[in-house]
Amino acid sequence: MQDQESGLYRATRLFERAVILVFSVMGLVTFFYIAGNYQNFTDRTQLQLLTTMQSAGGMASIGSVIGVALELVILVLYRRVKTVIRIALLLLGGGISLGITIGSSGLLVFLGPV
Repeated sequence: MQDQESGLYRATRLFERAVILVFSVMGLVTFFYIAGNYQNFTDRTQLQLLTTMQSAGGMASIGSVIGVALELVILVLYRRVKTVIRIALLLLGGGISLGITIGSSGLLVFLGPV
């Protein structure tokens, strides 16, 4: 039973760290996009930043959903109270990522070539 718990625990932590990494990349790209609006980056660069933001947001959203599912399995099987906090943080990160993904998709539609 200890081996199953450690494997499940490691998989969950791997997804959580991946979500944090992709979420950080998404935040950095969002910063560059906003800075590019004020610094007059070229349209092509802005579209590339939006596409990267959309991809990173989608990956963070999917990763957070998988992380929540794994945390729920840990919660049901092992009844750990700390997992409730991790589930809440993953849901918050996934919601923000999904919002940024939808927003960047909308901007891509409006700013894309006709």
